[in-house]
Amino acid sequence: MKNIVRVLRLSVLLSLISMITPIDGRAESTPPANVISKEKAQDIALKVYAGKVKESDLEFEKNAWIYSFEIIGKDKKIHEINVDALTGNIVESKIETSAMEAKEKAEGADNLIRGV
Repeated sequence: MKNIVRVLRLSVLLSLISMITPIDGRAESTPPANVISKEKAQDIALKVYAGKVKESDLEFEKNAWIYSFEIIGKDKKIHEINVDALTGNIVESKIETSAMEAKEKAEGADNLIRGV
């Protein structure tokens, strides 16, 4: 009986660990080697919305590595364009308010690599 309880506890523990650990064992703070270059991702983002890049980050967000670009356009608004760091696909494109930017920075400071 004690062995069954031990096996069940171990199974639960391993299940919990597998839920928080990426399948390939990498930590979320280490981007994979096959990400596209920042320059390529920026070119893709600027095709979606032309302007001046204010800030760019490589982030692990919603279970994916993305390049996030804040672009200031002719309308003087901040457009956030997110590019999948593995495929180069556009993940999201939105106009960001200052309130949204402040909230994002407060919530996501742990999952980004600045200046990449």
